[in-house]
Formats: sequence, C-alpha cells, structure tokens
Amino acid sequence: MLRDQVGTIMLGTVFLFVGLVASGLSAIRGPRKDRILIWFGLLNVMWGARILAYAPAVFSVLPPFFRASRIDVIAILSYLTVIPGLLFFLEMSRGALRRLLQFLLIAELPVCTAGVWAVLFTESPYRFIHFSNALVILFVLLVVLVVSIPAVAKKFGIPRHRISTLGFLVVGVTALYANLRGFFGLPENRVLEPLAFAVLICSLGYVVA
Repeated sequence: MLRDQVGTIMLGTVFLFVGLVASGLSAIRGPRKDRILIWFGLLNVMWGARILAYAPAVFSVLPPFFRASRIDVIAILSYLTVIPGLLFFLEMSRGALRRLLQFLLIAELPVCTAGVWAVLFTESPYRFIHFSNALVILFVLLVVLVVSIPAVAKKFGIPRHRISTLGFLVVGVTALYANLRGFFGLPENRVLEPLAFAVLICSLGYVVA
C-alpha cells in the first residue's frame, strides 16, 4: 500500500514544509509587511494537507477519529483552498482586476461556508462544489488572460516573468481540467494536478522572492 502512495506523500510533505516555512518567515517579519507571504504559506499548507489526505497510509498512523474523517478533510480543503489563492493575487493586483478578484472572493466565501456545513452536517459533502468550481474557473481564466498579455499584466500590477508566466499557464490548464471534470464527467488524474501545482508553487515562490 505504501509503495503506491510514496509519490503523493512526498509531494504533500514538500508543499506542507514550504507552507510552514513561509508562514514562519511571515510571522518573524510581521504580518502587515508580508501579507503575500502569509497567503503563499497558507496556500501551500492547505494544498499539502489535501494531497496527504489522498494517501490512506498517512491517516493510518493517526488516532481512529482522524482516520474516519479523511474523506471529510479532502472535501473541506477542496472548498477552502481557493481562498488563499484569491488573497494572494489580491495582494499583487490593482485597479479593475483587484475589484474583480474582490468580487470573486466575496462570492466564494458563502459557497465555502455552505460547503463546510454540508460536509459536517449532511450526507452530501460535495453538494455545493459545482458553485465553487465555477468561481475557480472564472478566477483561473481571469489570471491566465492577464498574465498572458504583457501590457495588461503591467497595467494591473501583476509581476510578469518567464518563470511565473509558465507556472500560471501550466496550472491554469490543469485547474480548468480539474474543475471542468465535475461538469462533464472527465476522468480524474491525481498525479497531473499536484505536479502542475508544484510548477505553480515554484513560480509563485519566484514572484514572492
């Protein structure tokens, strides 16, 4: 069982470690000075925890209560992970793009709240996931469009480098596939999404630095 989950555990651990380091650095430097580092760290922590939750071997070493909640953890993080992503890009943007991202964030908050409620108190944990997926698709399309056009990226304050552009485009295509999968019944690929996110994290880390 462990042999089949080594890759997942390694990726999840790396993301979790990067997130904890970024959060620690932000705490040392002061949250008002480095809010983008806070959201970068939280995004990594939540994504790393979600990947680790896909590995039953990780939960097998936890107390029985936590083992039984593995599926619920995946569902809750599926709703919540987009929040630090939106906050990260809010810190980098300005003008009309910033207002659009604020609108998406305001729209996402009640969906996440309803989703967490569904996980905790109903037998249909993913009943609101399509609403969240639709907002994520809009978010990804918006960011990819802005990053792909140098003049637009400069206008709205998004740092544009070859590394960051590659990361945004790779994860944009992957995120679109992952979120459209629920609407069209496409096959799930649990390896492609984490690898694409690894490319994004490297590019975001470059931007943060």
